Amino acid sequence: MPPSRPTGEPVDLMVLRAYNYMNLNRPHDALRLFEAAAATGNRDTSRGLADAKAAVGLN
Repeated sequence: MPPSRPTGEPVDLMVLRAYNYMNLNRPHDALRLFEAAAATGNRDTSRGLADAKAAVGLN
């Protein structure tokens, strides 16, 4: 099941879930979550976003 952002999910939990996807070797799912978190203006997502992009070969 692809990740989705439930209504009201805090951004920090979304980032935590994205890192969990990275640890489960699901970088594409993690990338979607990191992109969604970054779209909220959260600057703390930049490292995770870069890691996920590298994992899927976008760097």
